[in-house]
Amino acid sequence: MKNEFLDIWLHDDAWVEGLLGGKILSREKLHHWPLSYVEKITLQSNARYVYKSQRSASSVEKEFYSKVKMPFIASPIYSGTYENCDIMVLPYLDHPTLGEASETEFEKTISYISRLIQDIPDMPVFFDLSSVEKLAQIINLVCTIFEGKGEERNIAILQNWVSKRAHKCYDNQQIGNVHGDLGNTNILIENGMPRYILDWQRPMFAPVVLENALAYRLAGYDAVKKYGDLGILALICHFIWYSYACKEFMPFVYNNAHKLLLEFISLVGEH
Repeated sequence: MKNEFLDIWLHDDAWVEGLLGGKILSREKLHHWPLSYVEKITLQSNARYVYKSQRSASSVEKEFYSKVKMPFIASPIYSGTYENCDIMVLPYLDHPTLGEASETEFEKTISYISRLIQDIPDMPVFFDLSSVEKLAQIINLVCTIFEGKGEERNIAILQNWVSKRAHKCYDNQQIGNVHGDLGNTNILIENGMPRYILDWQRPMFAPVVLENALAYRLAGYDAVKKYGDLGILALICHFIWYSYACKEFMPFVYNNAHKLLLEFISLVGEH
């Protein structure tokens, strides 16, 4: 069946019951937006699962789970395709999220997780930002959404920053796996330590230290004040995603991309 509001396909109750071997008590929406829909399924036996449907071209998560088996990653019990969507059914993990950690504890936790994910071999990535040259290539690609919209000067400032300053984020830095979306809700805690890391939709191959700056932005901290040019690169990464999404999937997020471009300009000006 097709979700009423989104271009997202969901299996009906009969299919889910056949897969899980029990009658459904409830299907509760946990999250949705135009590229994905997530719900908690509870069976009459009280067994609980997460059902996730997402537009196939917008994520590498299905490929990720098929290749990566690590203790801190909850593997799906089902992974398949339905129309234009990747479908995953995962165990429902009844663990608290990172929640209201102090800034020091938050930074320590993100650094710990970053070290863990460096051990993932051949991790599928959505964006390869492993060099300044590759960063510049994708900037040039996504900025085509601004053609004819009077943003030529701002785009030139962005391209100039990448060409003249982005190397400071790469010089003498380890290039490796970056989750890129380590918000508090994607980190589940057990006995005070990270136990599971969720949502491997759009990981990157990039300077490893970028992970902290990205997480800081997501948590609402001032990533530029804390990490300098890496904080600006984190902003650019979010700009890249919204611009790419606008170009490929969701033209209506143009305003999101434009807002991030203006935030960048307000930070760097002509420098």
